[in-house]
Amino acid sequence: MKGVVLAGGSGSRLYPLTRITNKHLLPIYDKPMIFYPIETLVRAGIHDIIIVTGGNNAGDFLRLLGNGRDFGLKHINYAYQEGAGGIAEALSLTQNFVGGDRCVLARSCRRTRRYRLRRCCRRARARSDRRRRSSASD
Repeated sequence: MKGVVLAGGSGSRLYPLTRITNKHLLPIYDKPMIFYPIETLVRAGIHDIIIVTGGNNAGDFLRLLGNGRDFGLKHINYAYQEGAGGIAEALSLTQNFVGGDRCVLARSCRRTRRYRLRRCCRRARARSDRRRRSSASD
């Protein structure tokens, strides 16, 4: 299972704070907003993650997150969305990354319920395993 984190948008409701940075890089309590969905995905057992972002501050994500080692990841993938194309376009940018796998979509600006995500991921993995075993025995 793969994780997709959407970290785009203009952040117009947070202006003037977003005049100089992406809203997902702003701190919420003691860390940048983008940390929360990444940590949630990692706790749910998802270690193959892509960040979709855009705008003038896209390079700041690479500087902040680097290769993902601070989160216990081998690496983080990045995709760049040119302009405001919405969620559907952002998700389409991850098509090659996700391939035929299942994926979890996390919007950086939305709170994710960790315990539900973990449970849903476990169930999805179990269903996939059952299907694989069933098709292998046929």
